Amino acid sequence: MRGRDTAKPDWPAERSARSPRLLRRPAGGLGESAHGVTSMRRAILVFGLCLAVAPTASSESAVSPEGPRLLMIALDAVPYGVVERVTDPALGDQAIFRDFHRPVPLISTFPSTTSLALGGILEPFDLERSPGYEHRYFDRQQNRKLGGGLFSYHHLRFPWREFFHWQPRGVFKKGIKIFHLQKSGRQDIDESLAAFAASDEPVFHLYHDLTDLMGHVKGPDSLEHFLRHLDAALRALAERGDAGPFTVTIYSDHGLSGGDPLRNVRRGVKKALRDEGYRISGHLRRPRDVVFVPYGLVSSLVAFTAEGEEVNVARILADVEGVNLCATIDGDGWRLITEDGDARLLRRSDEDGDSFSYQPLTGDPLGYAALIDENPDSEEPTWHSDAWWLEATSDAIYPDALFRTVQGFELVANPASVICGTAEGYMYGAAYTVLGSRISTGRLRWTHGSMHREASLGFVMTDAPGWRAPAIVRFDHALTAWGAPAGVSRGVAPDN
Repeated sequence: MRGRDTAKPDWPAERSARSPRLLRRPAGGLGESAHGVTSMRRAILVFGLCLAVAPTASSESAVSPEGPRLLMIALDAVPYGVVERVTDPALGDQAIFRDFHRPVPLISTFPSTTSLALGGILEPFDLERSPGYEHRYFDRQQNRKLGGGLFSYHHLRFPWREFFHWQPRGVFKKGIKIFHLQKSGRQDIDESLAAFAASDEPVFHLYHDLTDLMGHVKGPDSLEHFLRHLDAALRALAERGDAGPFTVTIYSDHGLSGGDPLRNVRRGVKKALRDEGYRISGHLRRPRDVVFVPYGLVSSLVAFTAEGEEVNVARILADVEGVNLCATIDGDGWRLITEDGDARLLRRSDEDGDSFSYQPLTGDPLGYAALIDENPDSEEPTWHSDAWWLEATSDAIYPDALFRTVQGFELVANPASVICGTAEGYMYGAAYTVLGSRISTGRLRWTHGSMHREASLGFVMTDAPGWRAPAIVRFDHALTAWGAPAGVSRGVAPDN
């Protein structure tokens, strides 16, 4: 815990019912994190047309007398590997966040993108589902694409965007940040902590999206400078005592993968479907229509089809060069298709929770077959608990793929028919977004979205007393220790 009061408040034996009253920010629009180069393109197009809107906060601080406040900091696209490296105790005095428990890898959603991941991570705070996977999405009821424009950011409601007390605002500011990322990062950190110090909220939520832009443009190693300044700024704030005693929890929504210039699968995807008689459209009016919703340059894509076409479209897409995994709903289960095979996924629920069955039909698309004790002479599927699958696959190339596949179709109000991830070295995005990226920063080398391990692993860490760092945590359980009113108002996590 930071600040002068080091008392450790008691944690109740049982957490009371969740209350969003303490957690919702006052009404008022905030901007969304636009993934990677989409934010960049939009900012450049309107550069000079919009004035920045600076975050505001109360000028007086009224710290709760009930105990230490809790500062929750969300960082977009900061990989676990980067945080693990800079916090390594072997670095001695060069290690940062030395007052924190060790960072824990956080398995993101699939797709591993911000709107989906933050919606899942913030579930303990009773957030509603987002309408789509990204700010631009396909509305099934209206049968058309919505969002993606400048003004629709505030018109279309994504609950996670309304959740944070502070996040960077202003299109003009986002545009110029491209040219001096490190300086802008330091300024954002200082502004956000000043807003926290001036606030009287017992629980204060910050969201930094500039880390996503840094990672896409400069690579994950460029994030170390931001993290070191954040650590130093938190220490300075605690020493000054401006915010009173407080504890800190920091987390990220997903990771990053890449290195070499990424190739776009867009043309191959469209050609493969057209060769099989499908029509790429903005609406589902004919049985063979397929709708894509490109947004940013990411390593995933979503497709919407007529009912009954899902599995066939998934097979076609999975066979495209650069696409290595596609998932779709298949009757009372789900289908997972890669170049290595085809498998069926089933889920059942009882008083003990959820269980999953992974049933390879051809090959072994996830590489999970060795984990299950399958009797080839039996027609009955092998079932294992949800917790068993999480532990057994935590080190896999596709960690926790069964749960994440299911959640990919359940975390949004307008689920896709098919969700695909690209192979390493590939991405998916619209042609004009690729052009904007090359003009402004060169060829994109780093992104996220796929189910692959590097793109999937964010992190969570805290200096809260009483927190026991698990070996790994799934996105929907990363913040459950702080979901109860008593916990978030006292700044202490219970034993995990």
